[in-house]
Amino acid sequence: MLSRKAKMVCMAAIIGGLTSQGLAQILIDYDDGDAGNGIHDASILNGGWEDVLVNTGVATDRLNYSETPNWTNIGLSGDQTFDLVRTNLEYLGTDQNAVIAEDPNRLAAVSTSHTIALGEVFDFSYAWRDAFNWVDSDDQVGFAFFTTDDNTITGNIVNNYEFLSGTSTANATYEVVNGTFIATNVADVGKNLFVSFRGVDGAGDPDGFSRIDNIYVEASSAPVEQYFWTAGTSGDWNTAGNWFNSGGPSFPNAVDADVTLVGAGTANTVTLSSSATVNTLSLEGGSQYTVATDVGQTLTIADSSGGAGDAAINAAGGTHEISGNLAGSVGFDKTGDGALRLSGDNSALSGGIRVTEGDLRVTASSNMGSNTVDISSGAFLYVDGDAGSGFNGTLTNTITGDGELRLGENSDGEVITLNGTATGGFNGVIGVRGDVDITANNALGSSLGRTWVNQASGTLQVNGSGLVIAAGEAIRT
Repeated sequence: MLSRKAKMVCMAAIIGGLTSQGLAQILIDYDDGDAGNGIHDASILNGGWEDVLVNTGVATDRLNYSETPNWTNIGLSGDQTFDLVRTNLEYLGTDQNAVIAEDPNRLAAVSTSHTIALGEVFDFSYAWRDAFNWVDSDDQVGFAFFTTDDNTITGNIVNNYEFLSGTSTANATYEVVNGTFIATNVADVGKNLFVSFRGVDGAGDPDGFSRIDNIYVEASSAPVEQYFWTAGTSGDWNTAGNWFNSGGPSFPNAVDADVTLVGAGTANTVTLSSSATVNTLSLEGGSQYTVATDVGQTLTIADSSGGAGDAAINAAGGTHEISGNLAGSVGFDKTGDGALRLSGDNSALSGGIRVTEGDLRVTASSNMGSNTVDISSGAFLYVDGDAGSGFNGTLTNTITGDGELRLGENSDGEVITLNGTATGGFNGVIGVRGDVDITANNALGSSLGRTWVNQASGTLQVNGSGLVIAAGEAIRT
C-alpha cells in the first residue's frame, strides 16, 4: 500500500510502495546528511535542493529558477525569475526546500537524461507540506513523469503521467508520498524521461503554495514475470516474437505471469493457439482488445506462487472483450475503470468473480460459469448484449455486493430470469430495461430494501424498503 494515496490521472500503472526489481539506477536523489547509512548519500539532480548557485555576496533566503541547478520552469510563462528554493520551513534538519505553486505559470521540471525502456519500473518518493493559502481539504501535489515531442524539456508534452498526493492530513507538517510508475506505453520507448511537480487546485482559487523536499526517483528493468504485447509478427499469443520480456524472447504461460496488452490506438485481436496460464491480465485503454482462444484451448487465471487472491483482469479504460474460454479455480478480480465483456464459455472457471471497479458485461449465464458474482460499490454488472442480441434466459449466478446490476441495458424485449441462490444478499441498485422475472430461491436476497431504477423501456419501478420476495413469487416489468 502507498503511505499516502497516489491517484493515477493519465494512463499508467501504479503499484504500492518501493518495490524495484533487480539493480536500480538512481535518477534523482538527495543527501540526508548520514554518510553511514548507505542511502541518500549524495545529491543527484538536486533532489534535496542542496546544490545551489552562489549568489554574488548577497545573503538571501530564496533562489529563483535561473539560480537553481538542473530545474526549469516550463509553466505557461516560462519565467525563470520565479522563486523556486526557500530556506525556511525546514525538513529533517535541512533548510532548503522547493516552492510548489498552483499558478499555471509555474511548473517545475527536470530532465533525468534517462532513456525509457518498455516495462521499466520507476519508484519515487518525496516529502511535502502545506504553506501559504493552501486549502488542506481540497488542494494536492501533482508529481508527474512525461515525454515531449522533441526530447527536450521545453518541447510540447506528448504523454504526461501524473500522480496526486492526496490532501493534507496534518497541518503544517511534512508528509511522505511513495509510489511507482511503470512505462507501458510503446510510444514512450526510446524517449527522454522528464519529471515535474505542481500544485493542483481543488478549491477553485489557484493561489495556494506548498513545499516539497527530498525527491527520490530510481529506475529498474521490468521484472521477468512481466510481459508486454508488441504484436511484432502476428496476433498469436503463443509466438514469442509478439512479446517484450526482460528475460528474453518468450510468451506468457506461468502462474506468476503478469501480462499487459499495451494500447496502440487500433483494434487488436490476440488469439491463444494453445492454452496458457497467467496471474494478471491488463488491457490498456488505447486499443480495444479481444482475447480469443482456438477450439479446445483456455486461458487460465491463477494466483501467483507467492500470493493468494491476487488473480485479476484489469480493463484500464476503453471497452475490451474476452471471447475465448477462461479457466481456473480462484476466479478473478475485475479491476480498472474500463469495461470488460465476457462472451466465451467459462464453465471451467470457478472461485468467484469480484467486480471491484468499472463494468463487467455478459450476454449469457455461461459467460460467468457457475460463479458467485460480487459487485463492489461504484462498479457495474451488465446483463445485456448488443442491440438485437441481448441476454434472453435464466441467470443462475448468485449476485452479491453493493454495486449496480443493469438488466437488459442494450436490447428491448428481453426476458431475464434471476434464479440464483443469494447467500450474502444483494444490497445495490438494479436497473431494468425489458422484461425481468425474479423467481425461486430468493435470487437477490430475501428482503429487497433497495431502489429499482427504471431504464428506457422498463416499466418496473419499486421504491421502498422491506420488500419480501417469497420462494416462487415473480415480479415482471
